[in-house]
Amino acid sequence: MMGRSGRMRLVALAAAAAVVPLVSGCVVFSSVIALEQIDVIGDKRVEAVVCASGSSPSCVNGFSGVSATAGTGQILFGVRVQEGVELQPPSSSVTFTESPSYAAELQRLSPAPAGQRWVGFISATQNYDPASGPHTATVNLLFRLQRGPDGSPFSGPFTTNVRVGGRAVSPVAPASRPVSCGPDPRALFADPAANGAVIICEDAGNATSGPVRDLGILAGASATAPQGGLANMPFTVRYAGPPTSQVTFRLSAASSLPGALFAVTPVSIVPLPGVVNTTAQVGIGVPANARPGTYDVTLTAAVNGQTRTSVGTLRVTGAPAGAAGGAAPGGAARLRLTTILPRRLSARIARQRGIVVLIGATKGAVARVQLFQGRAKKPKAAKRVRLKVPGPTRVVLRSRKLVKGPYRVVISADGGRFVRRAVLTR
Repeated sequence: MMGRSGRMRLVALAAAAAVVPLVSGCVVFSSVIALEQIDVIGDKRVEAVVCASGSSPSCVNGFSGVSATAGTGQILFGVRVQEGVELQPPSSSVTFTESPSYAAELQRLSPAPAGQRWVGFISATQNYDPASGPHTATVNLLFRLQRGPDGSPFSGPFTTNVRVGGRAVSPVAPASRPVSCGPDPRALFADPAANGAVIICEDAGNATSGPVRDLGILAGASATAPQGGLANMPFTVRYAGPPTSQVTFRLSAASSLPGALFAVTPVSIVPLPGVVNTTAQVGIGVPANARPGTYDVTLTAAVNGQTRTSVGTLRVTGAPAGAAGGAAPGGAARLRLTTILPRRLSARIARQRGIVVLIGATKGAVARVQLFQGRAKKPKAAKRVRLKVPGPTRVVLRSRKLVKGPYRVVISADGGRFVRRAVLTR
């Protein structure tokens, strides 16, 4: 979680009793504005505690210079929101509804820069008495950070700007009327369209900003494989932001293709700071009885209950010639193998979960699958399996003795010896 940012005091409603008989009390932000990243990645929250100006030494007056007085009115709450962010309605003991007219007035008088926009809110009618209060209220703002059309993460920094004002309400100046700020948003304005009711649209305001941690999986992954065959589908996983204190994002795959087998590498990511791309390889074993067609393959990155997903496209074709194995005219068919080994798999994960090997074969056979590392003649792991035809066959090789560096998988079957090599990372 990010720490709290600088202090910000905002006056929400200010007017002098001598100007208009019915006015609301002024309220100011009396405590820090807390800018927080709610979870490991994604959404931001801004929190402020408001109090009636003049009700305590910490509640200073705003631009109007007027302390809270007894009366009836509404609080105006404007928030500047950057592109790619969805602002939720304020959560508070005070009820707010969206006010397009207030947003339009803020844009007219304090134009938002390119790539940002104003969102305005107005409260239900409030009654204030300096003697009895209420003197404080908490306002929470939730900002939903959106990812790009291609699945890319929100790239910070996150910025926002809050403006607070208020206006008087009376039988001749109803709460349902549009917001009209006058020529100067930071000065008291007796609105002639509301029988002279006082309004100030920006009695205080301030900006806050901070870095963002987010993760996205880019769209566009695709692969093709025959019935009983193998495919390797690469996804780009992108992290953007500061360090995550060694937070681990775990990767997993699923598909709309019934019975599909998977080997995902790496199985987890600990991202570096900045904007960092990691290629995640999804090895897919296509069942022999799969119907030719197009299927979804979903890669999911998960951390602390949060997930990011992307859907790739798998095209399944008919089984290749000879996939059923058996004897060929004039003699026995020769065994041919295809394999998928994990790429960029860490030694630590390999020790914990094993090394997943997907094997495709052109004929049925009993195979011995061995895992070697270094110069040792004795395998670190071995399994005896019957190769499916059409495939695939999934084998998991486990050893607590695996270390960083090259390794090889040796498959012995049908009188042949097939060697596949890969490397374990740190």
